[in-house]
Amino acid sequence: MKKTVDSYQEFIDYFHISKNDLYMYGLSAVISVDEKTATEQYHIIKEKLLGNEELYIRGYGRNGINTRLYLDLYNMLFDNNKIKIDPTNNMVPRRNISKNTGHKINEDILNYQVSHIWGKTKNPILFESVWNICFIPRLYDPFTGHECKGGWNEEFTVLLNHYIYDKYESIISDYNQFLSDNDIKNKINSFVDLQIKQNQYDISTLERFKNDAPNEWETIKRL
Repeated sequence: MKKTVDSYQEFIDYFHISKNDLYMYGLSAVISVDEKTATEQYHIIKEKLLGNEELYIRGYGRNGINTRLYLDLYNMLFDNNKIKIDPTNNMVPRRNISKNTGHKINEDILNYQVSHIWGKTKNPILFESVWNICFIPRLYDPFTGHECKGGWNEEFTVLLNHYIYDKYESIISDYNQFLSDNDIKNKINSFVDLQIKQNQYDISTLERFKNDAPNEWETIKRL
């Protein structure tokens, strides 16, 4: 039986570093917003959502074909009809993290990318809030994706989750309370039931949305 060769393990063995060293350097190189600024920006976004002001989300479905479901949902949930699709799927998060850190990719920082820690990019609060966004070195992108094998991505993702969660714990607590106060999940179910009665979407699309939408509004947890 052939020996399994892991290129990541080969890399750290070659340079005589430990897996922990690799992970710790990755965390130290992540660029995120200070807690005070992140808190202020988060509350502004909440006020915009509840005040019928413009916010953005990523498109839903192939080429954003079913995004209208989310737009109608937010009109019902928050009386906000000004949610829009981000034209590039990443323009607004990139703008927000740049504005609040003072860094710009390909100007003063190179080989970084914008990443959402908890995803949930059809949720306007989490799509735009900088406590859910960071600059991560491209070198570490493989450690946050499903393509990586051998447990490396799971291990690094947990460490990154803990690092960001602990930094923004007070904001996350407020956000989770916001979800509870607004009874989001039950209202999503009521919205889907209404769509089924109105027969504007095929059943398979609505069933998928009924699973996807609550996930976008799950409470944030420390892994």
